[in-house]
Amino acid sequence: MTGTYAYLATREEKIPRIVAGVNLDMVGEDQDVTKSPLLVEMTPDASPSYVNYVMASVLRDLATDGESLSGTAKYALFKWAVTPYSGGSDHYILSDPTVGVPTPMIIHWPDLYYHTSQDTLDKVSAEELKRVVTMAATYSYFLANAGYEEYLWIANEVTAEAKRQLIGTVQKHLSSLLEKNEKEAGKEPKEQIADATRKLEERLTYVLDREIGALRSIARIIPEKDAQGFRAYLADLEAEIRRLAQKELDRFGATIERFRSSWGLKKVPAARKPRLTATEKKATKIIPKRIYRGPISMRLALERMSDEQRRTYRREMERKKKFRNILDPAIYWSDGKRNLLEIAKLVRQEVGQMDLKFLLGYFGTLEKYGLIEIERTG
Repeated sequence: MTGTYAYLATREEKIPRIVAGVNLDMVGEDQDVTKSPLLVEMTPDASPSYVNYVMASVLRDLATDGESLSGTAKYALFKWAVTPYSGGSDHYILSDPTVGVPTPMIIHWPDLYYHTSQDTLDKVSAEELKRVVTMAATYSYFLANAGYEEYLWIANEVTAEAKRQLIGTVQKHLSSLLEKNEKEAGKEPKEQIADATRKLEERLTYVLDREIGALRSIARIIPEKDAQGFRAYLADLEAEIRRLAQKELDRFGATIERFRSSWGLKKVPAARKPRLTATEKKATKIIPKRIYRGPISMRLALERMSDEQRRTYRREMERKKKFRNILDPAIYWSDGKRNLLEIAKLVRQEVGQMDLKFLLGYFGTLEKYGLIEIERTG
């Protein structure tokens, strides 16, 4: 990643003109040997972008090299997936909101031979390399040469994906509610319903904001001559997505009413807003402010620590290894306006877990070593 840091640091005036990137890391692997699927990893949720859907569409089009006996169906003869952001490579730098170059990654993972002496050329597949080159070249050429018709296609691709995400979110919560009712038969059903409604509203708001962010990101590539009319078109698509979100929420509510009747409940109480814990109250008074562009590295801080401080820090990181995936997204969501509790809630939605005490301690360390500034309120 050092080269990417150096490239950006010596060309900061060019960064605003870079509208997209693509990161190739561990590509062209022989899937039969390494057991590694071909993946497209999306940008962080704090940097939603149309580029994810362009690259995902390219991969889906490639995944049609098989055909049924009658020719009525096409499917992939290789393993592939589109996955959420994970980090660990140069897209971690480029997609940082303070850098602003949305960059999906093409990678094979997991890899049986990762970082071993057996990671040799016999693990490479010419056919897989061809797929990767086709993906990267198609994506790059398409975006570099996009005109009005391509902008329209991108806008509709993002809108279609937004609708799939919203509908899927509601259905997933309905499925979870049924499963929970079966597993927790002794628990009061009305509590389950109230809890499910609250969680869905939170999740749907998060998904909606992320998808609207991806739609709005298209405005960045629209030429000035088309900007006014196209922004109006994007606004219409955004309104359409918002209407669907409300419609899906209403559908969930109507289904909940039928669950209530089926479970013999006269009334389902409104979900109670949980009271803030002492740790949560503390987090509401902390507003992190980033002081330089790009992800935060602890390397310099570790060099300034005493041996005992380093050991303590590394012990804590090892003890909380399970939660280390919350740290980078928390930095990305730090926009100088959100408090740490708001950031923590966004990170929980993104990665599915949170340890607020661990996060508070981490930001305290960043502040101590001058890697971030913190405004304290109240």
